[in-house]
Amino acid sequence: MTENTTKPQPSPLAIKRRAMKAERAARQAELRAEREAAEALAPPPQPPMTPAEQAAEDNLLRLMRKAVEHFEKRNLYNAVWLANQAARGQGPLVEHFAELGRRFSHLVGAPLPTKRQTDLAVIIG
Repeated sequence: MTENTTKPQPSPLAIKRRAMKAERAARQAELRAEREAAEALAPPPQPPMTPAEQAAEDNLLRLMRKAVEHFEKRNLYNAVWLANQAARGQGPLVEHFAELGRRFSHLVGAPLPTKRQTDLAVIIG
């Protein structure tokens, strides 16, 4: 009796798994190379700050926070003032929008319907 000495052919699923494994290994090698290249270009780590440098940086950050707080309060105050003026029909916002209306009213087209026209509109349906 003679035995069949040929190797069995791998299944299509096994071939697909090997291909996916090879692709994954190639991608990991690419990522490793990219990471090593990035590490080579990275600047050296900064030396720790001295207490005097740390104090100066803390003071600068404190001053910057105070400036931000000041400008936020000022902007809020100005916004409230402008809103109050506009509610009374006065102030720079009202004047600005009136000027825009004078300049660009010809671009609007048909005038807006009045309240009476909208109240009397027929609803089709």
